[in-house]
Amino acid sequence: MVKQRYLYILLGVAIAVQIIFGVVIYCFFEDWAKSGSFGDTFGAVNSLFTSLAFGALIYTIILQSNELKIQREELVLTREQITEAAKSQKEQAKYTLLSAKISAAISKQEIYASHYVNEKQFPEHEQFNFGQIRRHLGELMQETDRLIEEASKKID
Repeated sequence: MVKQRYLYILLGVAIAVQIIFGVVIYCFFEDWAKSGSFGDTFGAVNSLFTSLAFGALIYTIILQSNELKIQREELVLTREQITEAAKSQKEQAKYTLLSAKISAAISKQEIYASHYVNEKQFPEHEQFNFGQIRRHLGELMQETDRLIEEASKKID
Protein backbone atom coordinates (compact mmCIF):
# COMPACT_ATOMS: atom_id res chain seq x y z
CA MET A 1 0.00 0.00 0.00
CA VAL A 2 2.90 2.37 0.79
CA LYS A 3 4.45 1.78 -2.65
CA GLN A 4 1.15 2.66 -4.35
CA ARG A 5 0.95 5.86 -2.33
CA TYR A 6 4.41 6.90 -3.58
CA LEU A 7 3.33 6.12 -7.14
CA TYR A 8 0.25 8.32 -6.80
CA ILE A 9 2.33 11.12 -5.31
CA LEU A 10 4.84 10.87 -8.18
CA LEU A 11 2.06 10.95 -10.78
CA GLY A 12 0.42 13.90 -9.04
CA VAL A 13 3.71 15.84 -8.99
CA ALA A 14 4.31 15.09 -12.70
CA ILE A 15 0.81 16.30 -13.63
CA ALA A 16 1.18 19.41 -11.45
CA VAL A 17 4.52 20.26 -13.09
CA GLN A 18 2.97 19.88 -16.57
CA ILE A 19 0.06 22.15 -15.65
CA ILE A 20 2.33 24.77 -14.06
CA PHE A 21 4.66 24.63 -17.07
CA GLY A 22 1.73 25.14 -19.46
CA VAL A 23 0.39 28.10 -17.45
CA VAL A 24 3.86 29.71 -17.25
CA ILE A 25 4.41 29.36 -21.01
CA TYR A 26 0.95 30.76 -21.74
CA CYS A 27 1.51 33.78 -19.44
CA PHE A 28 5.08 34.70 -20.44
CA PHE A 29 4.89 34.19 -24.19
CA GLU A 30 2.29 36.27 -25.94
CA ASP A 31 3.43 35.25 -29.40
CA TRP A 32 2.83 31.57 -30.17
CA ALA A 33 5.74 31.49 -32.62
CA LYS A 34 8.15 32.40 -29.82
CA SER A 35 6.61 29.87 -27.48
CA GLY A 36 6.93 27.18 -30.20
CA SER A 37 10.62 27.94 -30.59
CA PHE A 38 11.04 27.83 -26.83
CA GLY A 39 9.32 24.42 -26.72
CA ASP A 40 11.57 23.07 -29.47
CA THR A 41 14.60 23.66 -27.26
CA PHE A 42 13.37 20.80 -25.02
CA GLY A 43 13.60 18.20 -27.83
CA ALA A 44 16.92 16.90 -26.50
CA VAL A 45 15.44 16.52 -23.01
CA ASN A 46 12.48 14.66 -24.52
CA SER A 47 14.78 12.17 -26.28
CA LEU A 48 16.78 11.77 -23.04
CA PHE A 49 13.66 10.85 -21.08
CA THR A 50 12.52 8.50 -23.85
CA SER A 51 15.82 6.66 -23.79
CA LEU A 52 15.73 6.51 -19.98
CA ALA A 53 12.21 5.01 -20.14
CA PHE A 54 13.40 2.43 -22.69
CA GLY A 55 16.38 1.56 -20.47
CA ALA A 56 14.03 1.17 -17.49
CA LEU A 57 11.83 -1.15 -19.59
CA ILE A 58 14.83 -3.34 -20.47
CA TYR A 59 15.94 -3.38 -16.82
CA THR A 60 12.44 -4.48 -15.80
CA ILE A 61 12.53 -7.32 -18.32
CA ILE A 62 15.92 -8.44 -16.95
CA LEU A 63 14.56 -8.37 -13.37
CA GLN A 64 11.52 -10.41 -14.37
CA SER A 65 13.75 -12.91 -16.16
CA ASN A 66 15.85 -13.36 -13.03
CA GLU A 67 12.74 -13.76 -10.88
CA LEU A 68 11.38 -16.42 -13.24
CA LYS A 69 14.71 -18.27 -13.08
CA ILE A 70 14.60 -18.23 -9.27
CA GLN A 71 10.96 -19.38 -9.34
CA ARG A 72 11.85 -22.32 -11.62
CA GLU A 73 14.62 -23.36 -9.23
CA GLU A 74 12.19 -23.20 -6.31
CA LEU A 75 9.69 -25.33 -8.22
CA VAL A 76 12.37 -27.97 -8.83
CA LEU A 77 13.24 -28.00 -5.12
CA THR A 78 9.56 -28.21 -4.18
CA ARG A 79 9.04 -31.10 -6.59
CA GLU A 80 12.00 -32.95 -5.05
CA GLN A 81 10.63 -32.42 -1.54
CA ILE A 82 7.18 -33.66 -2.57
CA THR A 83 8.76 -36.76 -4.13
CA GLU A 84 10.70 -37.45 -0.92
CA ALA A 85 7.55 -36.96 1.16
CA ALA A 86 5.65 -39.41 -1.06
CA LYS A 87 8.41 -42.01 -0.66
CA SER A 88 8.36 -41.49 3.09
CA GLN A 89 4.58 -41.92 3.21
CA LYS A 90 4.86 -45.10 1.15
CA GLU A 91 7.42 -46.53 3.59
CA GLN A 92 5.25 -45.50 6.53
CA ALA A 93 2.27 -47.26 4.95
CA LYS A 94 4.35 -50.45 4.61
CA TYR A 95 5.27 -50.30 8.29
CA THR A 96 1.67 -49.63 9.28
CA LEU A 97 0.48 -52.59 7.23
CA LEU A 98 3.14 -54.81 8.76
CA SER A 99 2.12 -53.65 12.23
CA ALA A 100 -1.52 -54.44 11.45
CA LYS A 101 -0.56 -57.93 10.25
CA ILE A 102 1.38 -58.55 13.46
CA SER A 103 -1.57 -57.33 15.57
CA ALA A 104 -3.97 -59.56 13.64
CA ALA A 105 -1.72 -62.60 14.06
CA ILE A 106 -1.37 -61.96 17.78
CA SER A 107 -5.17 -61.59 18.12
CA LYS A 108 -5.67 -64.92 16.34
CA GLN A 109 -3.13 -66.51 18.68
CA GLU A 110 -5.00 -65.19 21.69
CA ILE A 111 -8.31 -66.54 20.40
CA TYR A 112 -6.92 -69.98 19.61
CA ALA A 113 -4.99 -70.10 22.89
CA SER A 114 -8.13 -69.17 24.83
CA HIS A 115 -10.15 -71.90 23.13
CA TYR A 116 -7.38 -74.42 23.64
CA VAL A 117 -6.88 -73.62 27.32
CA ASN A 118 -10.61 -73.57 28.06
CA GLU A 119 -11.18 -76.66 25.91
CA LYS A 120 -13.86 -74.96 23.83
CA GLN A 121 -14.70 -75.77 20.26
CA PHE A 122 -15.12 -73.06 17.62
CA PRO A 123 -18.73 -72.62 16.58
CA GLU A 124 -19.50 -74.56 13.40
CA HIS A 125 -16.08 -76.30 13.65
CA GLU A 126 -16.82 -78.95 16.21
CA GLN A 127 -15.09 -81.60 14.08
CA PHE A 128 -11.68 -80.06 14.92
CA ASN A 129 -9.90 -81.72 17.78
CA PHE A 130 -7.62 -79.95 20.18
CA GLY A 131 -4.53 -81.36 18.48
CA GLN A 132 -5.49 -79.50 15.31
CA ILE A 133 -6.12 -76.32 17.29
CA ARG A 134 -2.70 -76.71 18.92
CA ARG A 135 -1.03 -77.20 15.50
CA HIS A 136 -2.86 -74.18 14.11
CA LEU A 137 -1.79 -72.17 17.14
CA GLY A 138 1.82 -73.18 16.46
CA GLU A 139 1.46 -72.09 12.82
CA LEU A 140 0.08 -68.73 13.94
CA MET A 141 3.00 -68.29 16.34
CA GLN A 142 5.46 -69.06 13.51
CA GLU A 143 3.67 -66.56 11.25
CA THR A 144 3.85 -63.91 14.00
CA ASP A 145 7.55 -64.61 14.53
CA ARG A 146 8.14 -64.33 10.75
CA LEU A 147 6.31 -60.99 10.60
CA ILE A 148 8.24 -59.66 13.58
CA GLU A 149 11.52 -60.74 11.97
CA GLU A 150 10.48 -59.03 8.72
CA ALA A 151 9.69 -55.85 10.64
CA SER A 152 13.04 -56.00 12.43
CA LYS A 153 14.90 -56.32 9.11
CA LYS A 154 13.06 -53.30 7.65
CA ILE A 155 13.81 -51.16 10.67
CA ASP A 156 17.51 -52.07 10.73
